[in-house]
Amino acid sequence: MLEVKHIMKLKGYMQGYYDMFHVGHLNVIKRAAKLCDELTVGVMTDEECLRNKDHLPVIQFSDRIEIIKNIKGVHNAVPVYEDDILKDWNPGDFRIVFICMSHKTKPGWEETAKRLSKEGVTIIYMPYTYGISSSGIRDRIKNEKFNSVDKVKNG
Repeated sequence: MLEVKHIMKLKGYMQGYYDMFHVGHLNVIKRAAKLCDELTVGVMTDEECLRNKDHLPVIQFSDRIEIIKNIKGVHNAVPVYEDDILKDWNPGDFRIVFICMSHKTKPGWEETAKRLSKEGVTIIYMPYTYGISSSGIRDRIKNEKFNSVDKVKNG
């Protein structure tokens, strides 16, 4: 008789805002996807962005989650209504959490990391792509707008 063994897939999870989606976002998602069998990516809602960052995202939630859903290696994209990785988590949902390096210093993260580790979840800190961020893009757009207006006025 042929014996069929069930092989458990290694499930990973990461979340973010993914506003003004750029190559840095793509790099970190692609790296994470290579380190697990199924990657679920949580996308913060517009309301959560406003609550945590004091501004609405430039790209609306429905567009941001659609972009994430269509990245090769992303198994599932889900909305995140509250920036608390443990809020709706159940043991077994995922075995790896991918977190950007800057998250280590976020208030409350140390306690969350301890709980995840206690539950057997591996935390992998992902590096940023040097020189690119949504905040940097936003600042460049503002500066370019003001510089262009000054050039026209002083023409």
